Amino acid sequence: MFGSHIILSSKIELTFIQRLLSDNSDLNNKQLAEVLERELTDNGKLKSPPEVIFRDSWSKSIFPKLREEGYQGENKWQKARKWLINTKYPIWKDKQVSSLNLLDSWRWLRDKAENRRVIRVC
Repeated sequence: MFGSHIILSSKIELTFIQRLLSDNSDLNNKQLAEVLERELTDNGKLKSPPEVIFRDSWSKSIFPKLREEGYQGENKWQKARKWLINTKYPIWKDKQVSSLNLLDSWRWLRDKAENRRVIRVC
């Protein structure tokens, strides 16, 4: 998921992100599925109820992927969210920071080399 760069369908990605947003924590799954109904049902083209699509996204796709990444808790989004924040996010964040430092170092070297070419006066 984080290191593996899992590619998820747009519906699964939508349910994952929207379910874990703290702004949506006051909504139960059915309420959130109703909010996302248009996106989940392709504007009504899919006949499955949005709450079924939402539930299946978590039970058949998201929780199995979380388990592959080491999640051992219940199939409860609140527990998965806590696990992601406490276990996976720090690892992801450290990789982002080290990547940023590398990128910043590269930019600094590039700028220094470019400035030498531009500023050099003989």
